[in-house]
Amino acid sequence: MLQNRGLGYLAAIIGIAAVTGICALLRNHINEMTVALAMLLVVLFIATAWGRWPGLVGSVLGMLCLNYFFLPPIYTFTIADPKNWIALTAFFITALTAGQLSDWVKQRAAEAEASKSQARLASTYNRSLLEASLDPLVTIGHDGKINDVNAAAETVTGRSRAELIGTDFSEYFREPEKARAAYEQVFRGGVVRGYGLELRHRDGHSTSVLYDGSLYRDASGNVIGVVAATRPISTYAGKPLSARPDPRIVTHLGLFVGFASLFSVAVGLLSLVGLAFRIAVLKSTIPGQPVIKFNAAVCLVLLGLSLWLLREHDDRPFPRTGKVFGQLMAATTALLGLLSVTEHLAGWDLGIDQLLFREPAADAFLSVRPGLIAPITALDFRLCMRISRDPHFRLPSVER
Repeated sequence: MLQNRGLGYLAAIIGIAAVTGICALLRNHINEMTVALAMLLVVLFIATAWGRWPGLVGSVLGMLCLNYFFLPPIYTFTIADPKNWIALTAFFITALTAGQLSDWVKQRAAEAEASKSQARLASTYNRSLLEASLDPLVTIGHDGKINDVNAAAETVTGRSRAELIGTDFSEYFREPEKARAAYEQVFRGGVVRGYGLELRHRDGHSTSVLYDGSLYRDASGNVIGVVAATRPISTYAGKPLSARPDPRIVTHLGLFVGFASLFSVAVGLLSLVGLAFRIAVLKSTIPGQPVIKFNAAVCLVLLGLSLWLLREHDDRPFPRTGKVFGQLMAATTALLGLLSVTEHLAGWDLGIDQLLFREPAADAFLSVRPGLIAPITALDFRLCMRISRDPHFRLPSVER
């Protein structure tokens, strides 16, 4: 509707007429300056909404109405006082200039929006080109920092796009100086083909790659960076490269592992509090059901702490110590499970059921023996031995 210029001319006529009528009714309470400012506001609105020509019409109409209805002698276009000529000319120039400036600002805003749209389209196009490649692709700036990557680069490095962008390209290779020389050679010579490098994954393993690089330019032909393609050949151990997990899936699994570990610790601690202070709702969430055993509550705490410590974190202080403690806690949980399963199968009493806490007789209903963990629970804890025995077992963590 605002694009119709004919409507703009009509709005200019109606707007100036409305201001003239209202100000004529209030003639005894306002002066000529107030009338001029009101008309100037109408001109600004018209020029902003419909452009310079309707604004120009509004300026001319405003000048004529101001002269005819408000400047003495009124109801005539005669101007008796020379000062009114100056005032009327100043009004016309001001209204005309304001209208032109409003139209200019509107045009510039439209041009800026068009430029933003073109930039968004160009960015989307560039992203689609990057993602179309099955090999890892990276764009590098003059400073050696990564500007953009595709999903294959995320997979082969084990890092998300947000982690990679803005970091030094060379730091993800086993020989950073060699990687830096590779992209600097592109800036000097324009292209590099088949440059052998060792790309480093965040979990420590390496992938042999062939690096191809070429310059990319802006619309004016100026060099803005390097496009680097790294074609994987094999892993560091010489084995064929296998598919790497999707970083997004790893992130969600990391969230699940973190939640599971905290939940296990919380349930175990609440159960220990319930047993120690005889709080019924903490010992058994469903009235009338078996009460959790003290050893089972301890195992839940150990298992939760083990899951937390065995999460994969390269930036965590003393990662080896944390992993060792995590495996020891998992081994302790598995050992308690194994001994409890043995007690169930052989009918033995190894003296571990009430070693730390003597269970009241009222809580031992539906149990084979006071303090003895249920067989299915003991078997679940026994399976934790898988974690404690595998030195390469690592749990995903949340990407940062």
